[in-house]
Amino acid sequence: MTQSKKLHPFDQAVRLTENSGIFTGETSHLYQNMVGPYGGMIAAIILNSVILHPKCLGDPLALTVNYAAPVKDGSFEIKPMPVRTNRSTQHWYITLSQENEIAAAATIVTAKRKITWSSQEKNMPAVKHFSEVSPVSTKNLPPWFNQYDTRPVKGSIPPLFEIKGEKPFKAAQSIQWIRDNPKRKIDFLSLTAFSDSPAPSIYVRRNKFVPAGTVSFSVYFHASREELDASAENFVLVDVKSSRISNNYCDQSGEIWSENNVILASTTQIIYFKE
Repeated sequence: MTQSKKLHPFDQAVRLTENSGIFTGETSHLYQNMVGPYGGMIAAIILNSVILHPKCLGDPLALTVNYAAPVKDGSFEIKPMPVRTNRSTQHWYITLSQENEIAAAATIVTAKRKITWSSQEKNMPAVKHFSEVSPVSTKNLPPWFNQYDTRPVKGSIPPLFEIKGEKPFKAAQSIQWIRDNPKRKIDFLSLTAFSDSPAPSIYVRRNKFVPAGTVSFSVYFHASREELDASAENFVLVDVKSSRISNNYCDQSGEIWSENNVILASTTQIIYFKE
């Protein structure tokens, strides 16, 4: 059996080959969305190019990906470039291209962390334990949903067609437990993908499907490697809400929590929708 067949599907999907500082990879049909891979997977792949880069300093601190065009099925090329290295932080500019055209551009900051005085200013939402919540049905949903065990607590993942009589939710908020399927150890890459797992806020607020896609997506990493190791293969809780839905665009922001009330990351994004 070859090494690639032993890899978890997620690790296979983010796998890259490096040559003179340029990375190449292939999209995975398992993480296919309605058009190309879903945005969280693209962001994880881009982050992986920095983590694997021989000049990388420290661990991920902040990531922003701007999606210029859908990523097509097939091969792609990633060029990560360190633009400034300081004593404790490093700043990167990254492009993902297909057929000599940029499909996504990103900035990433990595950092060397030191132990300091700390305070967590938010408490985890009071929700049912994941063992008390049923997994969502992936029927009629894009393939990438099958790669996760998703258990919605608030909001929902609406069908890919409108059902007559469905009523809009009172608030554009999604709270869900999620982990890889099959289970996989949590790391910075999976944390990035989890951050983009909730349905767009326009879906949740109106409880119907409309064409939509992320324009810009950010993740801020609060967890250390030790905290991620402690989370093992457990569920995380993703809690995001929207502040405004208007004129073809909506936002959503929130936190990703470990089972033991620790904020692992915070996230925000702006989404285009069409009617």
